[in-house]
Amino acid sequence: MGFLESKLKDPELVAMMTPEHPVWSARPIQVDPEYCILDAIQRDNVTMITDGIRRINKTGIETMDGRQIDVDVIAYATGFHANDYLFPMKVTGRDGQTTEDLWKEGGARAYRTCMMPGFPNLFAIYGPNTNGALSPATFHEMVACFALQCMEELILEGKNSVEVKPEPYWQFAKMIDEENNTRVWSDRRVQSYYWSKHGRSVTMNPLGGPQMWALLRKPSFEDLEIA
Repeated sequence: MGFLESKLKDPELVAMMTPEHPVWSARPIQVDPEYCILDAIQRDNVTMITDGIRRINKTGIETMDGRQIDVDVIAYATGFHANDYLFPMKVTGRDGQTTEDLWKEGGARAYRTCMMPGFPNLFAIYGPNTNGALSPATFHEMVACFALQCMEELILEGKNSVEVKPEPYWQFAKMIDEENNTRVWSDRRVQSYYWSKHGRSVTMNPLGGPQMWALLRKPSFEDLEIA
């Protein structure tokens, strides 16, 4: 708040740029203290409008309060399907089950962020609940090592497939949800991909780095079905 007030001399602008939700409950925006969006919106040729968009028409934008704003260019930046893992692929596992079927209730989940029951020999390198705990590159490396150890076990045992059992899958999912519910990004005022339409976070990982590292460092083969 202090930074906002130091950059914005207009109390109305400060109010417009202050979110209702707490810090770190949505993806933070890094800014240059010398020049950033807070400076840009104060320029003479910039007007800050927070009303919703009713529709886009031939000459510009009509806001929800009926104003017409004519423009030359619209930067239509609405993000991507951050909560829809493996989208738009259709992944089919045992007995015709798809990941969409598995995740229909509650959204995407994965045992230790990388394995799903009914999908033998499938590992998600950067799967559900991997935002946080470790960096993306570290998740990639750790899941790759985890998968290679599973493959090694198949070779040593002369088996063909490995997948997580349903019970450990759901136990891990329950633990992740319970921990996420204690984190700031579970504030219901947040309107971001940190929280999904399913009433839970499918992206955020609430665990500490060492804890997540330990879970991926070595498979617990008692949790896995090897056939």
